[in-house]
Order: sequence, then structure tokens, then C-alpha cells
Amino acid sequence: MQKSIITVVNSLKGLLLKTPELTNAFQEKKHTALPTLDIWLKNLEQELKKFNYAQCAEIAGLRSQLIEIKYDPEQNRLHRKKRLFSKGSSVIYPAQSVVQEVIHPLEEKINQARQLIQQVLSIALQAKIIKKPTSAAESLGYIQNIWVLLKNNTQLNAGLQNIISLVGSSDGMRLLAEEIYFD
Repeated sequence: MQKSIITVVNSLKGLLLKTPELTNAFQEKKHTALPTLDIWLKNLEQELKKFNYAQCAEIAGLRSQLIEIKYDPEQNRLHRKKRLFSKGSSVIYPAQSVVQEVIHPLEEKINQARQLIQQVLSIALQAKIIKKPTSAAESLGYIQNIWVLLKNNTQLNAGLQNIISLVGSSDGMRLLAEEIYFD
């Protein structure tokens, strides 16, 4: 089964939105900054691994840089803590950049698919291929029915195939549900 691009983007974006809070913790020299960074990096690594992105190894590498300092026997405790804090603050940007590199092309695909859906819907509404549901019972499975109608229409099938190639059927239907509206 194909992984949902929308789910991947939403999951990783949620973690990226914690970056300002994390950066502020380092700027304010909060004692929770390092443990919070460790948890954040582990969560990033876990999410990337869950979705089978090799970039999880890059995040693990960044974590290893912190671990190296943490267990350096040649440093006294105070010096080690300062180095760890300094390294921790410098790890945030590369970590978020790795995740941005994963998200950016996926967001482009979603936006392209969304634009195609808007075009297909516009044509379908003008040609009166689809109509507004009149009852709650008719609304059940409404998006799936519209998807099948659009897919079976020779004029619109090519557009739907492009959407499927960009984001897959389930994400295509998800975007269709977000984009469809009636006045």
C-alpha cells in the first residue's frame, strides 16, 4: 500500500513547528533545552524511519554528535555542558533542513494535485457531470462516487490519472474532499 503523502507532510510539519520553541529554549538558556532537543531529534528520526526515509540516518548522525560530547571523558563537567549546549543549538538548523528537504517536494506534489483537482472540478461542474448531494444518505460515499464519475469520464480521466501519479488515489480523494464546495 502506498503511504499517504499528506500524512507524511502533516506529521513532519507538526514536528517542524516545534523548532521556534526549541530555538527559544536555547536562546533563553533553559535547562530543559537539551532534553527537549534530544526528544525532538528522536521524534524526527522515528517519523522519518516510519515513512521509510533514509534521512532518518542524518538525524541519527546529528544525535550522535551530541552523544559524543556527552560521554567525552577528557572534558570536565562544566566544559562538557557548555560544549553540549553550544553543539545542541547548532544542530537545530541542519535537522530542520533535512526535514524540509523531505517535505518540500511532497508539498509541491500536493499543490500540483490540488490545482489539477480544481481544474477537473471546474470542468465537471460546467459540464454538469457532478451535482450537489440533496440528502444526508446521498452524502455517504459522495466523494468516492464523484471520484468514480470523474475517472469514468473520458474528458477528465487524464487529469485524474495525473493526480493519481502525483499523490495516489487515497490522497487524491482526500484533496477532492477538501476542494469540493458548492455555492
